Amino acid sequence: VQLVEPLTIDENKKQITARIRSGGILQLPWSPKISSYESLIVYTIDSNGLVESQDQVWSISAIEALKETFTPPSFSAPSDS
Repeated sequence: VQLVEPLTIDENKKQITARIRSGGILQLPWSPKISSYESLIVYTIDSNGLVESQDQVWSISAIEALKETFTPPSFSAPSDS
């Protein structure tokens, strides 16, 4: 996970916003590779200073993410040496 831009804090709305880039290989038996995608995450803070809610928007659809989760990684064919 990589922070794409600095966090923003809106004290009036009691929100912290982050834009991140994620991707990689999931730790499942078939080791699916998840392509790089970005997320916008907004945390809303309650009156006790705790996270009340978290909202996310992804740059890929939920169907795309689910397909990649259940697709085995591609392997290169061995070269003829």
